[in-house]
Amino acid sequence: MQNAPPPAKTLDNPDKMMYTDYAFAGVVELADAPDSKSGGLIIRIGSTPITGTKKSPKRISASGDFYLTKNRQFMKYRIYEFSVIIIMIIATLCTGCGAPHAHDYVDGKCADCGEVCSHSWDGETRCSVCGIQLSNTVQELPCASENGNIYGRLFLPSVYYGKLRTVIVCHGFNVNMSNTVPTLLARRGYACYAFDFCGGSPTTKSDMAMEDMTILTEKADLLAVHELVSGLPTTDTDNIYLYGESQGGLVCALTAAELSDRIAGLIMMYPGFSIVSEIALRFGSKDALPDRIEVLGKDMKRSYADAVFEFVPSNFTVTDSPLAADILRNRLDITADLYNYISTYSGRTVIFHGTKDPLVDIAFSEEAIEYYDHAKLYKVHGEEHGFGHSNLIKTIERIDAFLSEK
Repeated sequence: MQNAPPPAKTLDNPDKMMYTDYAFAGVVELADAPDSKSGGLIIRIGSTPITGTKKSPKRISASGDFYLTKNRQFMKYRIYEFSVIIIMIIATLCTGCGAPHAHDYVDGKCADCGEVCSHSWDGETRCSVCGIQLSNTVQELPCASENGNIYGRLFLPSVYYGKLRTVIVCHGFNVNMSNTVPTLLARRGYACYAFDFCGGSPTTKSDMAMEDMTILTEKADLLAVHELVSGLPTTDTDNIYLYGESQGGLVCALTAAELSDRIAGLIMMYPGFSIVSEIALRFGSKDALPDRIEVLGKDMKRSYADAVFEFVPSNFTVTDSPLAADILRNRLDITADLYNYISTYSGRTVIFHGTKDPLVDIAFSEEAIEYYDHAKLYKVHGEEHGFGHSNLIKTIERIDAFLSEK
């Protein structure tokens, strides 16, 4: 049975983000814009509300979907008899006040879009303002690596159908796995596996001491995680993505180069490509390495630097120019071997980097996209090494779009 569509409703609120193309190919600037409501469209079947947004397409049941055109007018609405019956049963069971769970909201607002949601139906699974699911499921799922046991968690949408595009989320140096990014992505309909690298920080829940960690031990961990995730019943194996922050972004780049077409896309947040030139210029050669080194305030074994020197040119030169631009250019040249290695990954790649990053100059990401075949860089204005809530949500929206591309 096919229901007749309800009257069209125009959603005329502006987009939340503005993008400006740069003069050179592949770079788009992520500029800040005043926050605005995304504009929701509520369809009712009997007394049951089904909330949608300006996103297109948006699945609302196992066998039906609706679409909004670019001018945000209702274009198509279709739902089959089975879906109607299921929805009506849920609505009957879940009548009453739609008070949200505390972990879904911050100060009474949706934790995703920041707007107040007015739910009148307890079975509603999406924010009435932004359309994002209000909850997700999380389960602990360990993984075995050559470095020891890995602590990981699998994040899934509360409501989903079939196999899911899956994102493996990698943290940076001296931090643990993040719950924020996988939660936000799971509520957009993706599966996410987040984990602690072995030795990733002093407080890691995975095995191994931090002093034994290197970018290559983390690569081995990520390869093991990829194998685990590939075998999960929820995983669409044609659509596995790597996401990494800082050093985790560098490790994702190294791993994608090895896994090649087994990775559908690579997402990096302020990736730590600068590590190579920092170690090279600091010590000069592998032979000059001491037994222990200091890295961002942490005492590490020389093996950390040994692993980095795998990507340092054997005959690199050091500029004697005092000019900052020449010094930066010299550092980028020293990183060339790394760029050549990671660019053997020919899949879709996207990088997000703050324009005021004091730890990893954005020039390292600008240089990287010149090596990749299919890469795009988003410059996030005013952000440093890590993003504030507003720009993080905007970045997640761009990642959502990236993941949704065929």
